[in-house]
Amino acid sequence: MSLFEFIALVVALVAIGLAIQSDSNKKKRAKLEGLISAQADFRVTHALVGADLRTGIAIDDGGRKVCLAALPDTARVYRFEDVLSCELFEDGRSISKAVRSSQALGAIIGGLALGGVGVVAGGLSGARKTVDTVTRIDLRLVVNDLQSPMHDVRLLDAEAKRGGFVHRSVSDKARFWAGLFEVIIEGSRGAAAQAQARGRPRPADVAGQLRELAKLRDDGILTEEEFAAQKAKLLA
Repeated sequence: MSLFEFIALVVALVAIGLAIQSDSNKKKRAKLEGLISAQADFRVTHALVGADLRTGIAIDDGGRKVCLAALPDTARVYRFEDVLSCELFEDGRSISKAVRSSQALGAIIGGLALGGVGVVAGGLSGARKTVDTVTRIDLRLVVNDLQSPMHDVRLLDAEAKRGGFVHRSVSDKARFWAGLFEVIIEGSRGAAAQAQARGRPRPADVAGQLRELAKLRDDGILTEEEFAAQKAKLLA
């Protein structure tokens, strides 16, 4: 076999390998999208498929629902109110977080801020090393589900230069999705507060119920302890 024939064979084998990989990736993406589209009464308005093609997320704005999908065959739908937190990780370190019990979208550590040179690693040991590359960016959701509370989506799954085109592009996508879920979490918290306020008795209603309780106590139907307990509930 001549050198030219050998090179041609290598190129052909590489091309075949790439074609097989591409076909496999298309099938994985199609399966994830199929898991989501198969959900009843769920209209996709935003969709995200992970870079590793293993997990995905979809949002139904109108139905106020989120679908979390994972290969080989898992898809779970939750209400917006069931989303408890959204967190971004860069190379395993948390860089931002929005949680239902907190008001702020968490602090940025070194940065999804994209203009910087890099973050410092190894600080605890005293050795300072500038990290100029990023290999992973992950989005993690925590939902109100004791069986499967966490769902991770890998947004970057290859080495990229920090501040370079790939890192900036993936970081923009990561911040967009973190922003979506911050809106979902904040909106759900506001809706819950409004519902709680609507369910709270008005002052006039409370006064009337207190008078009724006092009458029941005076008539001997309620003991003093029972009256005090019911009064405390009304005034809580």
